[in-house]
Amino acid sequence: MALALLVAGWPPSPLAAAPDALPISGRVMDAGGQPLAGVSVVLEASRTAFSLRSFKRQTSEPVQVPTTSNADGRFTFDWRRDRHFTNLQLLVGLPVRKGGRDTFEVFLRQDISEQVRSADGRFEILLTVQGSAQLEWLRRFLAGQSHADEDKVFRELGRPDRLDHDAVLDESSWWYFGAGKVYHFRAGALQQVTHFDPPGA
Repeated sequence: MALALLVAGWPPSPLAAAPDALPISGRVMDAGGQPLAGVSVVLEASRTAFSLRSFKRQTSEPVQVPTTSNADGRFTFDWRRDRHFTNLQLLVGLPVRKGGRDTFEVFLRQDISEQVRSADGRFEILLTVQGSAQLEWLRRFLAGQSHADEDKVFRELGRPDRLDHDAVLDESSWWYFGAGKVYHFRAGALQQVTHFDPPGA
């Protein structure tokens, strides 16, 4: 009897039953290879599987684990490998308040599902944010270096799709392609709003 239980794997080993430890770490860099410090990095885990109820594949609500990059752009998650989750993604961004509610401005989303599944004991990744100029602008903006007019437009429409800035004249233009508007500022004060036909309209 004892032999039969041993062959069947009972009782299970606590180490075998627990998910494998898999620290997930890496660095966040800009397009020029410089580290991005103080940005939010979120590990998002979800499961995609066939549902008998709906008779189609569905993805569960994601579980999100946040952290912040340090002065060298480094981050670490004490993750444990879990077969329940089929999708793993890393998100880089900043929390902002938009339209009167708190949201998360994502600058980079990278799927790491396959790499994590094949990783052996540790997983490291380099995340490169291409739109780092926009990210730096948003960080300065959120730090309080903004005029009341800029703050009002940002909270209504969020981050502009394009940002033009003349440092000599201290003028900037915020382009919102979906809204078909360009907001022109001088020293942070709104000067005028230019309207145009949104692309595809």
